[in-house]
Amino acid sequence: MFDMRYHIASLVAVFLALGVGILLGTVIVDKGILVEQQKALVESVKRDINELRGENRLLGRELKRNEEFQGEIFPHIVEGRLEGKRITIIVTSKVSEEVQRGVKEALDQANAKSFILLILHPDFGSKRSDIRGKLSTFFPEEKLSRSELEKKVVEKLAMELVTTSDSVFLTELANLGLIRISGELNLPVENVVLFGESQKKSEISNVDSLLIEQFKKLEIFVVGVETTDAKVSSIPAYKNAGITSVDNVDTIPGRVALILVLQGKAGNFGIKSTAERLLPP
Repeated sequence: MFDMRYHIASLVAVFLALGVGILLGTVIVDKGILVEQQKALVESVKRDINELRGENRLLGRELKRNEEFQGEIFPHIVEGRLEGKRITIIVTSKVSEEVQRGVKEALDQANAKSFILLILHPDFGSKRSDIRGKLSTFFPEEKLSRSELEKKVVEKLAMELVTTSDSVFLTELANLGLIRISGELNLPVENVVLFGESQKKSEISNVDSLLIEQFKKLEIFVVGVETTDAKVSSIPAYKNAGITSVDNVDTIPGRVALILVLQGKAGNFGIKSTAERLLPP
């Protein structure tokens, strides 16, 4: 049964509680307690930010000293390790010229004879009838489809790189604007450093796949490399293709790893989850 006295008592209790709350709030504001708490909180945050800024400055100076140390010690570590080895750096991806030059300079500091071969058109211009016609003259006995022609071009390019040929085919590819060579063309090459490109995870591009397949047939050691900030890592594809890899070749540790693997130490090295360790043992 509805109890009016109980209901009235409940309402009175609620209003009393509200009244007490309003009274306490007014007292706290009047005494400036909230304002003081806000000021203390702001000061605490300021101190934390200043401490973090100080730590960042210290870490920045330490990082710079470490980079200077690595740069200065690098030539002493690698000097003579690749004495006289003929190495080509094949680039099929959009890696920057600065990184390309950095890798070449590292190989040269190890006394290798290196040059960069940049593949400007991964399909070797097979979509253009005029270029297709000129390339087909190197394979006169065959009527090739586009994909067959691309494969033949890679086979001939690889063969010309690893033999003491007159480089007629390489010269023609350069004249057609399909490749560009930087550095002295030291042939026959003994090792290949491949800056490949994967559009999708674990899927290597067609030209990279053809190059790896052909060099493996010719028993040429291939190292697949990429930078630390590669948008899509090619390392899984390199591993699937069964070649050695370095995933941080834009750094001093990565270049040391590259030079060590070019001495014959196979594996997958770098800083990413796909790496077995930072450097070869």
